[in-house]
Amino acid sequence: APGLFVRAEMPFATRDEALTVPTAAVVRRDGQSGLFQVSADGRARFVPVTPGIVNGPWTEIREPALTGSVIVLGQHLLNDEAPVRVVAEDAPAP
Repeated sequence: APGLFVRAEMPFATRDEALTVPTAAVVRRDGQSGLFQVSADGRARFVPVTPGIVNGPWTEIREPALTGSVIVLGQHLLNDEAPVRVVAEDAPAP
């Protein structure tokens, strides 16, 4: 009927076993996408990344392979090498 609207989502691509992080964790610094990880000495380290598919709250990271904790809150206030304290870890991505 005229005047009706629909909201639909259509998958254009999928990847099995993709590395994903919360979309909120991905930031831009000096024109480059990246995220902050917690180093062994308790400091924030900016890691440049190549993002892939974004699906709502999750973003695929194509490169590099990541291990360790990713900072997902307050990263917009961080600088590389800033001291950080981990207060809780969330459940892994689905």
